[in-house]
Amino acid sequence: MCVAGGGYESRSAFGYPICQMRFTDGGKTCTGSADCQGRCLLSVDGDPQTRLPEPGQTAMGVCDATRYNPGCFATIEGGKVTAEGAWCEE
Repeated sequence: MCVAGGGYESRSAFGYPICQMRFTDGGKTCTGSADCQGRCLLSVDGDPQTRLPEPGQTAMGVCDATRYNPGCFATIEGGKVTAEGAWCEE
């Protein structure tokens, strides 16, 4: 089912099997999911001293390269951080 749908089998950060999909616009600058095949995200991984973006804060994101992207992010819509703020995907 996964491969037939254009994906490939992979493993999550904890080793669980997942169906992964690549997006051709991955890495493109975006202001919302309408600009991307997947999500428009702002990475908040890295330096623990960096302030996390606040909901409603103006921001530019980057289109997901793949459907499953482990790390910590903020979703961008309409050029702003969404109400959910920063979150992590394991």
